[in-house]
Amino acid sequence: MSSLLATTRPGGVATTHYRAFATPCSIAELLPVRAGASALEGTGDSEIIFDVRLEADGLSRRVYIDHPFDFGSLTASLGEDLPDEMGTTIRMDFFEYGQPVSIAISQGDDVIDFQDWLDDSGIDGLLS
Repeated sequence: MSSLLATTRPGGVATTHYRAFATPCSIAELLPVRAGASALEGTGDSEIIFDVRLEADGLSRRVYIDHPFDFGSLTASLGEDLPDEMGTTIRMDFFEYGQPVSIAISQGDDVIDFQDWLDDSGIDGLLS
């Protein structure tokens, strides 16, 4: 389900604000690679909220993704002292379309391997 919410001006550009809702499982069904889909399926049925602000020509100017995690059932089954709820909110702003891009690549201690982090944290086992 999606809905039109308002007209806003991120970065001074007129946009239209849309909101859509999905569950991790409904997104997983759309993914072509089952490995990524299985990670999403492990996050439960909490609803993810997508707030998108689009220019008249369809370019994204701002995207919010808000995903709460419900750990209540994991806490009971594992006997661990996990919070009942946690969440992630991501905000991305897009601007200066068509302009040259300069990217500084992080080095050394600023970089971690995501799979190593999952393995070390134990989260990967909880999600599969």
